[in-house]
Amino acid sequence: MIIRYYGYTSIPKTEEKRNMKNNQIKAMVKSYVRSLLVACSPLLAVNNVDPKTYAIAVLAAFIAVTTRYLDKSDTGFGLPKHDETAS
Repeated sequence: MIIRYYGYTSIPKTEEKRNMKNNQIKAMVKSYVRSLLVACSPLLAVNNVDPKTYAIAVLAAFIAVTTRYLDKSDTGFGLPKHDETAS
């Protein structure tokens, strides 16, 4: 989508932000699936059929992705750093 105003043409920054957000969501889902596989594979290896242990494994995988998201120094999909000098 291109916006024209006062003779100037520009691509809105919201579209760029939306594309970045979609890429971050895809990265988070991929990371969650990897964490879930790592958390559940030992349970599958010992033929564990207790649903409670699988629920704990799902929670552990979610915690791993959440801590990575909350890390501001993570370049993959961490929270954005706020520049203190910006107004």
